[in-house]
Amino acid sequence: MFPIDSTICNYNKTYVKQFDEVLAQKNLPYTLEDLLPKVLVAGAKAGTLTAKGAKLLDTTGTLEAGCPHFPPEGDAGTGMDATNSFAARTGNVSAGTSIFAMVVLEKALEKLHRKIDCVTTPDGLQVAMVHADNCTSVLNAWVSLFANFLRVASIEMDTTTLFKTLYNEALNNGAPDCDGIITYCYLSGENITNMPEGRPLLARMPNSKFNVANLFRSNLNTSLGAIRIGMNILKNENVKIDKF
Repeated sequence: MFPIDSTICNYNKTYVKQFDEVLAQKNLPYTLEDLLPKVLVAGAKAGTLTAKGAKLLDTTGTLEAGCPHFPPEGDAGTGMDATNSFAARTGNVSAGTSIFAMVVLEKALEKLHRKIDCVTTPDGLQVAMVHADNCTSVLNAWVSLFANFLRVASIEMDTTTLFKTLYNEALNNGAPDCDGIITYCYLSGENITNMPEGRPLLARMPNSKFNVANLFRSNLNTSLGAIRIGMNILKNENVKIDKF
């Protein structure tokens, strides 16, 4: 990826110039823009399928040339479209085994933050993406443990009911601070906190009230722990959000 200047919907000219200065020092025979593809926003025409391309895709000759091409859209852009969150000061969250939050910015971030990915909306606005490698994997492991117990005890409960029961218990009866129970949901390494490998961890004080409510409230909290660190970076940059 190379930074986009949303005011011109093209590569950031300042950064391109800086990059070209590095290329010139190496006596390379090209500039950066010689190598990069042309920037196109959603809906712009990107050419048509050629006869050579059609033959490459379909050796039988059934596929004809002339199909219009448009800029491709990754899953980040698709998520913005699906949630109607591609206007400035809107955002969306995708949460599962990993988690990311995307916030459409009114202007580019002031500083370089290596914990934040800078992308754009399909029509070229700046987007800050906070991505954490871990979210619900360890939480799901605890649910699986309880499901395993129910099977061993010959107690029937469907998965949906099990999740609802555990989540509602955490919500209604868990202590705000989980009574000193701390969990780390790092099934894999975590980029935001610079952890190279996963080390799931459960810690508690000797006098902690170790019950279902506090255990699952702690797991729900830790699922959002790393992403919160990234969101705090955006808060310190005075990023405004009206709708998530």
